[in-house]
Amino acid sequence: SEWTVTRSGNDFGAKIDGGILTLTNDVGGAGNVKGWVLASTPTSNYLPSYNPILSQNPGIVTWTFNMRQLRTNPAGLTDGNFGVAYILAGTTGSTGTSGKGYAIMLGNPGTSDPIRLATFNNGVQSYYTKLSSTTSGLKDFGREYTSIRVEYNPVNNEWSLYVRKDNKNSFNDPASGTLISQGKVANSEFVNEALTMTGAYWNAATTANQTAFFDNISVSVVVPEIISINPESKIANSGGFTLTVDGKGFTTASKVYWNGSLRTTTYISATQISASIPGTDLPAPGMVSVTVRNGSFISNAVDFEIESSGVPLLTLSKTILPFISTVQGTASAATDTYTISGTNLTASAKLTAPENFEISVNNGAYADIQTLANSGGVLLNQPLTVKARLKSTASAGNYTGNITHATIGAPTTKVVALSGRVLAIEPTANATLPTFTNITSTGFRLGWTNSGNGDQRIVLIRQAAAVNGNLVDATTYNANAAFATGTLVGTDNYVVYKGSGNFVQITGLEPSKLYHISIIEFNGLAGTENYRTAGLVGSATTLNSPAGLQVKLVNTSYKIDFDNTIDGVNLDTFQGAGIAKDAEPGQLDSDSWAFTGFTSGPLKFGALASLEDSSYENGTSEGNETDTGIYAFNVGTAIDENYTLGIQPGGSDFNPGTITLKIQNQTGAAISSL
Repeated sequence: SEWTVTRSGNDFGAKIDGGILTLTNDVGGAGNVKGWVLASTPTSNYLPSYNPILSQNPGIVTWTFNMRQLRTNPAGLTDGNFGVAYILAGTTGSTGTSGKGYAIMLGNPGTSDPIRLATFNNGVQSYYTKLSSTTSGLKDFGREYTSIRVEYNPVNNEWSLYVRKDNKNSFNDPASGTLISQGKVANSEFVNEALTMTGAYWNAATTANQTAFFDNISVSVVVPEIISINPESKIANSGGFTLTVDGKGFTTASKVYWNGSLRTTTYISATQISASIPGTDLPAPGMVSVTVRNGSFISNAVDFEIESSGVPLLTLSKTILPFISTVQGTASAATDTYTISGTNLTASAKLTAPENFEISVNNGAYADIQTLANSGGVLLNQPLTVKARLKSTASAGNYTGNITHATIGAPTTKVVALSGRVLAIEPTANATLPTFTNITSTGFRLGWTNSGNGDQRIVLIRQAAAVNGNLVDATTYNANAAFATGTLVGTDNYVVYKGSGNFVQITGLEPSKLYHISIIEFNGLAGTENYRTAGLVGSATTLNSPAGLQVKLVNTSYKIDFDNTIDGVNLDTFQGAGIAKDAEPGQLDSDSWAFTGFTSGPLKFGALASLEDSSYENGTSEGNETDTGIYAFNVGTAIDENYTLGIQPGGSDFNPGTITLKIQNQTGAAISSL
């Protein structure tokens, strides 16, 4: 492994388990102590394009990674609290108490825990927040599987933060899909210093078996890349000209090189620069290599042809045309145009379109092949204007290719690059009859009748106001039935379902809140989706937060197995993660539970939350504990886990003590016996 472990105490440790970097405060049998553990690696392990002096990088630096920790309410990265961080870039020897740099952090005093971009000085425990996650559904994090992307632009020292909550049980690739922007901030505190390490950090107190997880860690630097040059050829000794270079990764420091020699360069944008080429650079026929340099980093090379003055030549005004799009069954609008001229011709010129495209000359009829007449060594009526389009017969899909331009005796065949997309046909009818059943305080089952004519459908949901997000054709959205974890569309609209079925069980909602839905039909596979503009709409209000186990029917058995959510009792599988009035996954609901007998103090019905690092938050266990308190004991096996509520008494903890479960009668009649 390239990772080195540094720790403040003997019971802290790290391992790579199933490809996931895992940090723990309970690596062995030694008594737990407060402190920290860091798994770090030097930035010398990165690709050569990365410069540890951030301001000297040749382009935008991007960090992507997954991060998770087990606490539902991590209290922060100060001494004696639980908090997790990933050091993006730090000085050599950075730890909890030394070094400086930039980090992503989770853990905050109080009940709200955003993902934060921070600087630190004198160690990670001495941090200064620069940017926090603030968008709907991403203001508070606990045990969630999270994807994070950070970008740093050396041109203006601007930092950008992007965040996503992933699936309930696993990480998604942070380099794919949509992460939500949390804003930008300019900061140059340490960008001119050598920040030579990166690492995963876990700050912990004494509760047993507390862990943090990191996966898919990647760092990349945008380097210059040439996509096309214009023109791509000139006749020898024809005079100076301006060369336009299109590509990506260009900065104000980018320079164009002509056969390895610097030419006067003008920065236009991150995707375009130009260079002044003097007439002396065209002395004789041949090929010239054009490159772009950002500092010491050199782009791919593109050939520029210096053509002979006495041979047949075709000259094109462009080498690439903009992307075009249409719907299946309809020819696209035309591309931008370009011109073609000829010199020293001995025959006609033949233009051939790539498959699924067709071309027109001087606004004439479209065809797969166009033949241009030679008149006295030039093209008749030159320069001629050429345009292209996608055919009406093209199937839904994404297409690329080149228009070729050939004539007898020409030394090369000239090409113009094309690209386009054919969308699937848009549906014309919606699903019908939306139904809301199994309504609880945290979710409901949404059903509908598939009477629409789309192959699939997407369900959007929004709290308090009607759905107003617009789905964009040819965009693939990720669905998650847990509210605010699917793709965000517009403002506060989330994708909770995508598929061909007729229902979804939506979870993660808030009590006593109105939720609006829209069921939108679409056709097409990934990259060719065509969404109906308006969907089937409806709304439902969740129930009040229950005050106890809900008994709704007489002569009925009610079972709490701690593995499945029981409204008002527990949320998801109990993980010993504490007790709270607004329970998070892995917690018990304090509206149903009360406890006495613990040194942390009694916990009454309706308590806002159990204290961080108290007897009420001891996590999961296989048994044989020495630390007292409440656990989620696994009474199953390592393969077939089965968790239950358990107490480890000892000393003055739960010796004696009480557990009280509240039951709320919702039958409408008095209950005489249980």
